[in-house]
Amino acid sequence: MRSRTHWIAGSLVGLMMSSSAFGQEFQTKDDWRAKMLSEARVEKKLCHDKSYLVMCTTEFVSPETSAKTQLNTETCTEAVKEVVEASLSNGNPKGMFYEKLPSNLSVTAMTEYGNMLGDYVGKTILAAVEKNGGSAVSNPKCLLKRQGAFSVSGN
Repeated sequence: MRSRTHWIAGSLVGLMMSSSAFGQEFQTKDDWRAKMLSEARVEKKLCHDKSYLVMCTTEFVSPETSAKTQLNTETCTEAVKEVVEASLSNGNPKGMFYEKLPSNLSVTAMTEYGNMLGDYVGKTILAAVEKNGGSAVSNPKCLLKRQGAFSVSGN
C-alpha cells in the first residue's frame, strides 16, 4: 500500500507533466518562431476577408507590375508572409525582430511579442501601401476595425 506522501508526490509529478504538455510555460525563441511561421498566425489575423488591411486600404500602384491594385486576402497574405519571414529570419539583417527575442519566452512574453510582431508587420504593410499611392480609409467603420487589427496571439 502506498503512503499518503508517495501518492501526493506522484500526483504533483503527473500534474506538472500534464501542464507542460498542454500549455508550455516557456518556449525557446526558435520553437516560438517555428510555431508562428508554421501556423501562419500573423497572416490569418491580418489578411482574412474582413480584416482591416483588406477592407480599409485604397488602391495603390503595384511595384512589380506598375498597375493599380488593391489588397485582397491573397495579395495581403503574400505580402504579410514575406515581412513575417524576413522579421523572424535568423542571421538576416532584416531579421532584427528575431534578434531582439529572449532565448526563452514565457507565456506573457509570447503574447507581448506576438502583438509586437503583428503591429510591426501591419504598419510595414500600411507604409508600403502609402508609399505606392494608396492609403488607409478613415471612415468610422474602418477606424473601429483598426482597434486591435494587428494584435496576434503569440502563445
